[in-house]
Amino acid sequence: MGEPSPILIDSAPYSVETLLAAVLVACLDDAEQLVGERPERVVVTCPVSWGAFRRERFDDVLVLAGVGGCVVVSDAQAVARRWFSAQGTVAGRHIAIFDVGGGAVEAVVLRSGVHGAVPEIVGVPVGSDRVGGDAFDKVLGQHLSGSTPEQLRAVKHELSRVQQSTLPDGRQISRGEFEELVRPLVRSSVQVLTEAIRSAGIEQLDAVLLVGGSARIPLLLTAIEDTVECPVEVVDQPDTAVALGAADLAADPAVTGSIATASMSATLSGSSALSSSPATRWSSRAVLLTVLGALVAVVLLVIVLGPGRGSGRSPIAEGSNSSHATTSGTNPSNTPSHSSAAPSTSDDSIPQGPGPVSTYYIVRDAYQGQQEFLFEIADRFLGDGDRLGEIFALNKGRLQPDGAALTDVNDIESGWILVLPADAKGAGVQHGPLPCCFPTPVPVSASPAS
Repeated sequence: MGEPSPILIDSAPYSVETLLAAVLVACLDDAEQLVGERPERVVVTCPVSWGAFRRERFDDVLVLAGVGGCVVVSDAQAVARRWFSAQGTVAGRHIAIFDVGGGAVEAVVLRSGVHGAVPEIVGVPVGSDRVGGDAFDKVLGQHLSGSTPEQLRAVKHELSRVQQSTLPDGRQISRGEFEELVRPLVRSSVQVLTEAIRSAGIEQLDAVLLVGGSARIPLLLTAIEDTVECPVEVVDQPDTAVALGAADLAADPAVTGSIATASMSATLSGSSALSSSPATRWSSRAVLLTVLGALVAVVLLVIVLGPGRGSGRSPIAEGSNSSHATTSGTNPSNTPSHSSAAPSTSDDSIPQGPGPVSTYYIVRDAYQGQQEFLFEIADRFLGDGDRLGEIFALNKGRLQPDGAALTDVNDIESGWILVLPADAKGAGVQHGPLPCCFPTPVPVSASPAS
């Protein structure tokens, strides 16, 4: 989303925004055919780790689709709200959502609200596109050469249930062999979770919830249980948990007002986590909203998280009926692609570690002749010096290469490695695995759920 590279379909280039708008229009058309009237309320979801730039591009999708009264909520908030509601949770509880999707993993801590309100994001969401279901499939394919992608996924899913899987050609692989293959990826993915928990500064978690198609992998569950001291749970129907959460949200008129006015935690660039176009009358047909919410969320998640850029194949065909985009009434050719942020610089002299992709900056001796401070760094890379609190939360107490640690918002040293929010940009900002000299987070303690 928001990248300049178009997606090729039958040799014709299309922006992701255009294709998503076509899918959304097609979903609305299908819902209208199903129930006989146009939906008046729509809930769509987007990855929680998206910064302001991608969120703005996602808002363009709604404009292109001509959708009014549409609410946007993050995937994690949709899942967390549904789980909190099922638990009868009171306000002030904290859980972590760990979404292990096909092309990426994401983690975030959320705080429950009152009366079914959308949960509040605590700290900074963390994501990595270097690990996920596709990465698991890739290492498995290197071991089982010649297997089709469908066979590899089938083996992976089967080994989540049984101890051994047999391919059509007679080759066998055990769960233990598979776990040894993916162990480094699992270790890196768990680091994403620990980074999110660390940024939240929460000492007591009530639970960690696993979501996504690869959430069922036993090794992943065990690794997380060994890292945190709270219940770890794979949610019911992890493949469609986001869609179900969005459907529940759409069908609950009690939270309409809060959705229209709620804003995201200040950690996400001050942008809104929940955006709403001008309010319209709430539809009285809850069944319509539930069906539409699930349909839109499922299809959009497939397209947003796993497009085949420049591959010459339609990403729509992988997650929905490919004819939808061609009959939606949207004209892709009239929509320009959006440019992404300027590429960041990198320091090849610093060895890179095996962890997930992060956004970070190495403090200089001076910038424009002046000592560097967090306020100046936040102003330069995030466009708002008041966002220094986000940088402080990401790095507080973390051991630095010189053996010291950040404890004072006004005291940073040359050579320190500062993790930045994902939307940071500018000369000196680096995107990649943290340098190998950067310490691995320690396990986070949390209390059992009550």
